[in-house]
Amino acid sequence: MHQFKFHGKGKEYFGIWIVNILLSIITLGIYSAWAKVRTNKYFYGNTELSGSRFDYLAQPKQILIGRIIAVIAVSIWAALNAFSPKIAIVVMLAFFLIYPVLVVRNLRFDMKMTQFRNVRFNFTGSYKSAYIVMLLKPLAAYIAIGVTFAVTLIYIMPLSKTLGVIFLLAMFFIASPFLLAWVMTAMNQYIIDNTGYGNLPFTTNLKTAEIFKISSKSIILTTLIFVAIAVVLVLLNVSMDSISNLSKESGISATFVFAYLAMILGMMLSQVYFTVRIRKYILSATKLDNQVQPISTMTVIPYLTLLLTNLLLIVCTLGLARPFTMIRHAHYIASVTQVDGDLSLTNATDQITNESGAIADELSQAFDLGIGVI
Repeated sequence: MHQFKFHGKGKEYFGIWIVNILLSIITLGIYSAWAKVRTNKYFYGNTELSGSRFDYLAQPKQILIGRIIAVIAVSIWAALNAFSPKIAIVVMLAFFLIYPVLVVRNLRFDMKMTQFRNVRFNFTGSYKSAYIVMLLKPLAAYIAIGVTFAVTLIYIMPLSKTLGVIFLLAMFFIASPFLLAWVMTAMNQYIIDNTGYGNLPFTTNLKTAEIFKISSKSIILTTLIFVAIAVVLVLLNVSMDSISNLSKESGISATFVFAYLAMILGMMLSQVYFTVRIRKYILSATKLDNQVQPISTMTVIPYLTLLLTNLLLIVCTLGLARPFTMIRHAHYIASVTQVDGDLSLTNATDQITNESGAIADELSQAFDLGIGVI
């Protein structure tokens, strides 16, 4: 069993982080490409597995060119959105049509820039398969949910409100999580099965039913949390009537503050549960060259505690604790990630391919598109 280790230090990274910010401001963002490379090199270089460390190979000029094009693209879209919203919508739709291409090129670039023991990772997924799992399947899922919702409201509700409510509940608790699981399974299967370490392939055998169970439990947990908040709010409103030293306005204000904070905490708990369970399942179903098995030992409460304390640190320090929270997060992720198998038996050889892809990488980040497995 091989344990990941992270050797980064908060004070050390704070120096890199603050210099990156200052130089990026002074150079009007041009230095941000160098800042990204420095940051990735620091985190990759401080991540250790079985005595060896990772490396990030991208050059700042690659990132800068992609970033300039991304800024131009976003600026054009923003200008169109201000002066001609209809054209902006058309441009955005066109962008989503090329979304799978950006994802593939982004994954190829990121994998090729990641090295371990002088061997690079790679991604060989096709555009055709990307369109199926990243565009057609999600679109089919949205259409299915939309049609079901419309049919329920237009045809079933007028006949029987009870039956209509049953259909809506079934859609929310069964159909929606199943379609989410169906899309997630296909997308993660595609990414993992087309990722390799040198000439050695990653393989996975994901089941829609397993991801469906996790997503269903997450939705049920969210529902229970909101129901509990509603019950507590009712009880608070009843008890407030008997509190003479609070005005009605202050009581209502306190109630809303409580409700807001409780909802944030509840949604975080639900999201953390989903993240932890999905990560554990996907890693358990993944192997490298059919002999190396990644393992996740992450649990809900410790991870939730980490996220909450990190959030408090950032808020209380007006953002200055951001580098320290990033280091804490990296330490935790490494501490709950292991690899089972004899790494000395994985005789990988490097596979040199086209390294272009920084443009897609920056475009995907500029439009805040989440690309990744877990």
